[in-house]
Amino acid sequence: MSMTSYAKEKRLQALAKRAGVRLAEALTEGNKPKAQHFKARMYRLLNVVASLRVQEVARA
Repeated sequence: MSMTSYAKEKRLQALAKRAGVRLAEALTEGNKPKAQHFKARMYRLLNVVASLRVQEVARA
């Protein structure tokens, strides 16, 4: 079963939010490499969400 674009977007947003939480935790711990990893992951996921939105607009 494939996910709808709405469900996919919500899932990616949730993953990005969790990466942001983990980023904050890593910064609190003072673990810079881990913080950089989660920051990159968060932005990568948000870029995918943005590209999904562009695709939706193009289809409409």
